[in-house]
Amino acid sequence: MTLATRPGRSIPWQSTPPPRTDGQARTPTPRRNDGGATHNVKGTGWGSDDQASETFQHTFTAPGSYRSSCTVHLGMNGRVDAGPRTTP
Repeated sequence: MTLATRPGRSIPWQSTPPPRTDGQARTPTPRRNDGGATHNVKGTGWGSDDQASETFQHTFTAPGSYRSSCTVHLGMNGRVDAGPRTTP
């Protein structure tokens, strides 16, 4: 997942419940991970602790491309591109 933003804006990450496998709709539970799965967000020089039911937020103050990953789950990666707004 790649997210574009401007420097100085805070980006939130939230641990979310896994999808149900029984075909039933899940009742929304903001800021709560019913599955108890632990996640984290780790980047070079920044990141969160391991957490199962919390929100982590980070402010990217300088322009750049910031890669992140969950070190608990192989392949769960992302990138935040902080820079000026561009018009296509």
